[in-house]
Amino acid sequence: MKIKNVLPLILSLSLPFLSHAEDIKGVNYFGTAWPINFWNSNDVSKDKENLLSIKSDGFNSIIVSVPWSEFQPEVSPIKYNQQAFKRLGELCSLAKSLDMKFFTRVSYLWDYMPNEQYPTTERFFKLYNSKEAIDSWSDYLKKINDKTKNCSDTSFISWEDYWGIIDKLKNQKDKKESAMLSKEIGLSDWILSNKKEYAKSHQSEVTSFGAYLVPDSSTEDFSLVYEWFDSFIMDRLMPIMKNSFKSASLEARVDDDPIFNGNKIVSWYSHKNTYSIDSSKYLFSYWSPAQGAENNGEKVTSNQAIGTFDFMSKKINQSTKNKVIIGQFLFVDNTPSASRNAVIKDDEIPTFLQEISSKLKDNSSGYALWTYRDYRANLIYNSNFTLGCEGWFCKGVHYRKGNANGGMEIIPDSYIEQNIPPERNHFGYADGITRLDLDLSGNGNLLISVGNNKSIVYVKADKNVHLSFPATKFGTTLSIKGLSGKVLLNNVNLYNFEQKSDVRLNNDQGSIFLNSFREINSQM
Repeated sequence: MKIKNVLPLILSLSLPFLSHAEDIKGVNYFGTAWPINFWNSNDVSKDKENLLSIKSDGFNSIIVSVPWSEFQPEVSPIKYNQQAFKRLGELCSLAKSLDMKFFTRVSYLWDYMPNEQYPTTERFFKLYNSKEAIDSWSDYLKKINDKTKNCSDTSFISWEDYWGIIDKLKNQKDKKESAMLSKEIGLSDWILSNKKEYAKSHQSEVTSFGAYLVPDSSTEDFSLVYEWFDSFIMDRLMPIMKNSFKSASLEARVDDDPIFNGNKIVSWYSHKNTYSIDSSKYLFSYWSPAQGAENNGEKVTSNQAIGTFDFMSKKINQSTKNKVIIGQFLFVDNTPSASRNAVIKDDEIPTFLQEISSKLKDNSSGYALWTYRDYRANLIYNSNFTLGCEGWFCKGVHYRKGNANGGMEIIPDSYIEQNIPPERNHFGYADGITRLDLDLSGNGNLLISVGNNKSIVYVKADKNVHLSFPATKFGTTLSIKGLSGKVLLNNVNLYNFEQKSDVRLNNDQGSIFLNSFREINSQM
């Protein structure tokens, strides 16, 4: 059985011995927060409906993003979110009962759970310099394994969840701060232990500042930073993964990074030393038309895109004996930050999808879509109130528990409110507006506030409300207050951006290329 369509975005071509490897047809990330949340409903019947729909499209696998912070809100002392583990176990068991492969991307960076100790990037930075953080992370991984060991196929970490440190290191200009950071994250000690000649020739840095400086990103010495990063992944994190899971893998960085001498690119650093994993038969990868392109807004032909796919596939498989899963097959991408990336010409995408199926079959062990169903980048935590008022400030409202008719009952002068910190707002200026979608029923009036912007909503019977407000670059506050009558609110979407898949719409209706992927899956 092959695996198709599960998650992120690279590609890989395999050597002949992979030609008839296990076929993984995955669907894309499921998660508790961003980027997608199919299983936020606490409704097993809805989970089953979703998975059966996925199977009907020919997919046989899912990848679940498992945020570190949401599952372990505190690391000192350790505190766990048992509700999250319960839902993970339920979904894993359900997938197994439906004969679907189940992959977990553990240590996922993003989640929206409030009041976490060291949220997102702050927590991940501690992995470089805190034994306590490493020990807590290890305990989190073991707990994930305990909950999924009887139904999960492979767990993996991704390079991109840790890549923020590279951006931080590129921006070191002050020598004292550079030395302090280098020492704090272990880069200085790594240079001393592994780069004897460099250490000897730069001993004056230690004499003057107490540690080796972070190499300047405009010099060839910055390749040491990439090598240190790869060593951190392979020698520090992966051994812990190996001890935690029966099958522990990695999504490797398969893009080469430019090495500069001043403003001139003089070489490229390859992360190929991370392509071989001895603790799993799989290596995860990604692909998009942007790879190898100038990315100045160009539009490429089907043949050009297939050419980059072939090139990247061969490059990866020359450096690994693992079966490569293209965890992120990103054939389209409307992410604002990628607006200048190369894309396949609109009228050539059908031809590309028709011709790529044989490449996927012969040269990989499967693929996954980052976006299988369009999703709104919802800024709200606990947006359908399955956790009651958790994440909200509630006053005077009545929580009605239930899947079909549950939600928050709002009466005059009662209200709910949620503060949205800036770090949730990935797409603040995506198209200049913030959208608010509400699922309402009852009879009454509500005052809706997003920051300083207000709107009155009149409700009679069932109603899906769609409002627009000026976009904010930073955080904001959403408030919903009862003015009259009684209104039941059971779903809230506040978003600046909707990720498009062109496979299935947000309402699960088929989109432009659904039949293309059904055909690809049938051929795999």
